[in-house]
Amino acid sequence: MQNLAGTVASIMNIEVAIADKNLTRIVGTGDFYERIDGECPDDSLFATVIESGILIVNLTRNEHCAQCSFRDSCAEFANMSYPIKNEDETIGVISFASFDENRGIS
Repeated sequence: MQNLAGTVASIMNIEVAIADKNLTRIVGTGDFYERIDGECPDDSLFATVIESGILIVNLTRNEHCAQCSFRDSCAEFANMSYPIKNEDETIGVISFASFDENRGIS
């Protein structure tokens, strides 16, 4: 998965992260790479995606980031996070993020 994430990141010119249902980051590129095996906050966008099981497109830190513990130190300008599902159970989240304010996710 790490190699695939790296390929996707280089092709799309964005960063990729994957977290499991326990909010442990298991794959990451760019800034996310240094945080592999780290825990995402229980109030993070990843937690919201895992809990809701829905796609969230988060541009310029909208309402989905309002309660996140990392809000003030977050360097992401845009993020698209998809639930990873096994039948009806959300087992993780994959996120595509931009750390460049001039390049969004659409």
